[in-house]
Amino acid sequence: MTGTSVDGIDAALIEVEGAGLAMHAGFLKGASAPLGSLGSRLREFASNSPQCAEEVAQMAMTLGKIHAEVLRELLGDAEPDLIVLHGQTVFHRPPLSWQLINPWPVAAQFKAEIIIDLRGADLAAGGQGAPITPLADFILFRNDTRARVILNFGGFINYTFIPDGSNFLRSSSQSNEAWLNEVQGGDISPCNQLLDSIVRKSFGMPYDDGGAIAMQGMVDERAQQSLLRRLKHAESATRSLGTGDEAFEWHDEFKGLLEPADILRTACAAIADRVAGVIAKYGDVDVLAALTKPLRQSMGFNFFQVYFRNHMIPLNLSKHSSQKPSSLTAWLSHITFAHFTHPPL
Repeated sequence: MTGTSVDGIDAALIEVEGAGLAMHAGFLKGASAPLGSLGSRLREFASNSPQCAEEVAQMAMTLGKIHAEVLRELLGDAEPDLIVLHGQTVFHRPPLSWQLINPWPVAAQFKAEIIIDLRGADLAAGGQGAPITPLADFILFRNDTRARVILNFGGFINYTFIPDGSNFLRSSSQSNEAWLNEVQGGDISPCNQLLDSIVRKSFGMPYDDGGAIAMQGMVDERAQQSLLRRLKHAESATRSLGTGDEAFEWHDEFKGLLEPADILRTACAAIADRVAGVIAKYGDVDVLAALTKPLRQSMGFNFFQVYFRNHMIPLNLSKHSSQKPSSLTAWLSHITFAHFTHPPL
């Protein structure tokens, strides 16, 4: 899959045993690749820039071919039982959502069943279509004795809250379903969508490597409060975030008034404030941070670690933790493919 940060493609090979909430899943290996020039074209398209039909078709075809290449690298001569293609989100404003990809370059190389359009059914049922990972987070990261908040850092930040299982373990055979009903999730704020845009426009770089630029800046209180008002307003709408929620206009408002490093540091501080607010409402929980290596670099994870005084734990599925988003997508789709039903998000 590719995320809204548009910084590369991740693929994960997983092994699944069982079905429904009783399944067990294991990560086998992963592969990653850059998007090259396609990344900037997709980013421009996702910003609602007008494109002709031929250009859109070409982007979808190129993205499909890149997926096929990465999957072949991942699988070698092996044939999987199921392939899941998320596609590139180029528009998301429920009930509308578009994940661009042409799946046929993949279908031409592999004999497996292929699943695409992971959000459409939930949107049609009245859901938000995002975030799509809470169910998979529950299967993978639930804990008998500790409640957990799992943060997924990308173009936007979303979270999953999983209560501890102490109230469910001794109940009926429906305990997993009852436990799942207590899981909560949602979007928090823009992240790399805003931070990387600031770095591209102000420094001509794709991202702030290691948060070095942000760490040099100073937080401007007035600008921080301005951004927080925007972020809180979007959150109060009780919907998934997407197109139009990136807060680009905030950068435009302050870019002539503050030093670029101060703008970046202020944006990081405001985003961290929103994350801290979500964590605080759940009290004593383990906080697991899920992000790929490019995301760890680009959104200045070092800055966030300092802000939270190192209480944020990088999530390790395995030594190949960079494939976490694609792994969760694959597990979620296996559940869907096995006809496990769940209510709208």
